[in-house]
Amino acid sequence: MNPVKIFEINALDDQRLDPYRDLRKTNVSRWSNWLIAEGILVTERLFQSGWEINSVLLSDKRFDRMIGLVPKETTVYRLLHSLCSQLVGFDFHAGVMACATRRVATIDTVVSPQRSPDKAAPSLLLCCPHTVLPDNLGSIIRLAAAFGCDGLIVGPQSADPFSRRSVRVSMGNVFQVPILQPRDLLACLRRLRDKFGYRLLAGQQTSQAVDCRNFQPASRSILLVGNEYAGLDKKWLELCQHALEIPLVATVDSLNVTNAVAILLYELRHQLDRMRMEIRR
Repeated sequence: MNPVKIFEINALDDQRLDPYRDLRKTNVSRWSNWLIAEGILVTERLFQSGWEINSVLLSDKRFDRMIGLVPKETTVYRLLHSLCSQLVGFDFHAGVMACATRRVATIDTVVSPQRSPDKAAPSLLLCCPHTVLPDNLGSIIRLAAAFGCDGLIVGPQSADPFSRRSVRVSMGNVFQVPILQPRDLLACLRRLRDKFGYRLLAGQQTSQAVDCRNFQPASRSILLVGNEYAGLDKKWLELCQHALEIPLVATVDSLNVTNAVAILLYELRHQLDRMRMEIRR
């Protein structure tokens, strides 16, 4: 067994449990430097990520299964399963949670030194200026990981990408996709365009939009996707050099944002992979 620090807690008013309290009602971590991972799979991926873990909460039903996976020197709180549900504010059937320190990326950590600053090196970033639903943002994080995005840029009007719901729906992929949260999204995108050679693409149907199946992206591209209800604001459309559309039958005018992101990323990744193969030749 790993030499973890185990504490048996029998009272719900114990202040050490505060990060896990009433999680259904509040996102208390929104303005903090920490997050909550929930569920066996998501928590296991946190353990494997190398992120700093502040504490782990295990119900007595899950303790024997999980304790051997907890990284060394981690603080573990063991609580009766019935008390766990009262603590978090919902049926805590998973019996596993962890509190970890957020790891927010910067422009420099996304483009260098891990990734080549060479403007010819293929790179794909995804940007959500105004995605308001945590479940949608979590799904988008998962898609960004699945299609090999080098980073996700989340605007200040968007939901918290590190909320419990987003982390859970991402299936723990939030721990492998660098996430930028610039206060000035416009300045961030302009810097990526002007200094690092990225081209900005709007994932939205417009009068000048190009069929995403026929589009040849620049080797460095940023895909901007719109709000669930209103799409991309005018200022983001004007910033983009191209707009991409997904061809639909006449009886359907739009797709859910996560479905649209999946299709657009698939097409862009296919083209960028071809570029990588050509460069290697």
